[in-house]
Amino acid sequence: MKKTLVSALTTALVVGAASTTFAAANPFADVPADHWAYDAVSELTSKGVVNGFPDGTFRGNQNMTRYEMAQIVAKAMAKVNTPGVATSGTDKAMVDKLAAEFKDELANLGVRVDELESRMDNVKWSGWVRYEYKNRRQESKISTAQRIKLRLTPTMKINNQWTAHARMEYGMDANSAHNSTASNWGGGYKGTQFRVDQAWVDGKIGKATVKLGRFGSFGYGGNGIAMDDVITGAEVTVPFGGNWNVQLAAGRYSWYPTDSLGKDWGDPTAGYADGTWTYLGGDVWYSKDKWSFGVGYREFRGVTPQNYAGKDGNFNCMDGKNAIKIASAGVKYRFSHAFGLTVDYSRVNAGERPVPAFEGTGKEASAPNQKHSYNIRLDWQATKKIGLYVSYKKMSNPGTMASTYDLQSYSEHGQKGWEVGTDITLQKNVSASAYYFDGKTLNGDSKTKMFYGNLQFKF
Repeated sequence: MKKTLVSALTTALVVGAASTTFAAANPFADVPADHWAYDAVSELTSKGVVNGFPDGTFRGNQNMTRYEMAQIVAKAMAKVNTPGVATSGTDKAMVDKLAAEFKDELANLGVRVDELESRMDNVKWSGWVRYEYKNRRQESKISTAQRIKLRLTPTMKINNQWTAHARMEYGMDANSAHNSTASNWGGGYKGTQFRVDQAWVDGKIGKATVKLGRFGSFGYGGNGIAMDDVITGAEVTVPFGGNWNVQLAAGRYSWYPTDSLGKDWGDPTAGYADGTWTYLGGDVWYSKDKWSFGVGYREFRGVTPQNYAGKDGNFNCMDGKNAIKIASAGVKYRFSHAFGLTVDYSRVNAGERPVPAFEGTGKEASAPNQKHSYNIRLDWQATKKIGLYVSYKKMSNPGTMASTYDLQSYSEHGQKGWEVGTDITLQKNVSASAYYFDGKTLNGDSKTKMFYGNLQFKF
C-alpha cells in the first residue's frame, strides 16, 4: 500500500479536532519547526497516535504498509470513542470510513469494527437519470411523448439475514418547463410526479430467498414474456439440483396504461374491476453455461365481483373458470460470445372473457389468434460497447399484458411484426438504447409502428 505522510496527517487532523492547542515540542529530527506538517505531526505525537522510528525519525515520505496504517487508525478509533472527548460528527464519519477500509488489518490487531462498518454501510444508494422518447402510430392515431426520469433505489441492511429495499421515481414532461408530467405518460405519474412504487424486504430462510412487500416479479419460465411487473405480496425462490430453481409468488397485481395508447387504444383490464387482480405465479428453470430454459404458470383473478357480457351471458370475473391463465416456456442459447438466440412462448386461457376486438362477434379472448404469443430473437454483440438484435413477435391481448417487452402496445387487438434494436455503452455508466417495431394488429385491420429511445446515466 503506497500511503505516506498524507495518510497519517488525515488521521492526525481527525484526532486533533478534540483540541485546538498543538504541542510545542516535536521529537522528530526530520520534521523541523518550519516544515509544513510540523503542527499535525506534533499533535500525532502528543496524543500517542504515532511513535516514530527508534532512531528518532518520522520518515513521512516513506511508504507505509497497511498494517502500519491500521495501527494509526486503531488509535484514532480509541480517541474518538473516548467518553468526554468532544469530536465532530464529520470526524467520526471519517474514522468510520478508515475503519472499514482497514477492517482485516484491525481484526488482526484485535480491534472489532463490525458495528462501525454496519453503521456506515447500512444504507447504500444507486439509480439513474434517463431521457426517454417514444412515438407510436396506428393508422391515423399518433402518440408522441418525451420524459426526463429520475430513479433512486436505496438498499438498507437490517441484519445478516434481511435487507430492505425501495424504489423511488420522479418523472417530468420534457416538453414543458414545469415539473409536471404529460397525461399521455400515465403509469402512475398523472398528478403525482414523485412516487415510491416499490418497498420490500428480502432474506434467507435456509436455502430459500424470500421477498415480502411490493416488488418486481420476473417470469423466468418464458424469459418475461408473460410477467415482468410489480406485485404486492410474497415470493419464494429455492435452488435445487445444482443449476435448477423453483419460484412461487402470490399477491395483488394492478395494470395501468403506460401511455395514452392504453385506455384509448385498448385495455386488457376491461371487465376486471379497473385492472386489479389477485395473482398467483410459479416458475421452474435451469441455467448453466450457454443454456437456460424453463416453464411457468400465472393466474390473474378479479378482486371485486363484476359481471361482463360473454357470448353465453354474463360471467363473474372472480370465478376461477374465467380467470386469466397463462402458461409459458422459454429457452436461451449462446452460440458464442457474439451471438445468442432467445425463444419465448405463452398460451393464455381467459375463459369467456371477450376483448373489444371481438366483442359482439361471439368470439372470445381464447380465439385462436389471441391464444398464443411468442418471441424469436437473435442477439449480436457487435463490439464490446454495441449490442444489436432482431426479433419477430406475436403479442396477444391479454396474454402479454405484464410482459417485459418495452414495445408492447397493449393494443386491444394484439399485435405481431418485426422489431430491431440496439444498446450502446457510450462511457462508463452512460448508455443509449433505441427500439423500432413495424407490424400490424392480430386481426389485420391496422398497421402499427412504434419507436422508443433513451439516454441513461447510472450512479
